[in-house]
Amino acid sequence: AVLITRATAHTTNLAAVQAVLEQEKVARFETVIPKREAIAGAFGNVDLPDLWGYDQVADELKEVMV
Repeated sequence: AVLITRATAHTTNLAAVQAVLEQEKVARFETVIPKREAIAGAFGNVDLPDLWGYDQVADELKEVMV
């Protein structure tokens, strides 16, 4: 499955990528990880105030593995 990361919300490019993946019947996560400087800055930290959607990706994985 495809996980879209570093995405800018509400853009033509994001909508186009999602449309092509759907048209081609490519499995993808519903969660889209946003482009955020804070994500890059979080490298190496273990106590994060936000998971920026990766927690939702984990939930999606758990759901399909049941």
